[in-house]
Amino acid sequence: MKRNDDVALLASAVVLLAGAVSLGLGGVTQSLSKHRGLGIEDPINTVGFILLAVGGWTFLGTFLKRNRKDD
Repeated sequence: MKRNDDVALLASAVVLLAGAVSLGLGGVTQSLSKHRGLGIEDPINTVGFILLAVGGWTFLGTFLKRNRKDD
């Protein structure tokens, strides 16, 4: 079971990284857009925040479950 926990931690780290990249792309989209202020970056930022939340919850849950066990 420990190997599955390691894979879950790695997967949640990838989700956290994807959320950070999404937030960065939202900023780049806003700065490079010809028509600033249209809110094109808002959906990108929303997805980024959702990915960060899901990745954080998954990472924290798996990490705490892994440390609670006495394997």
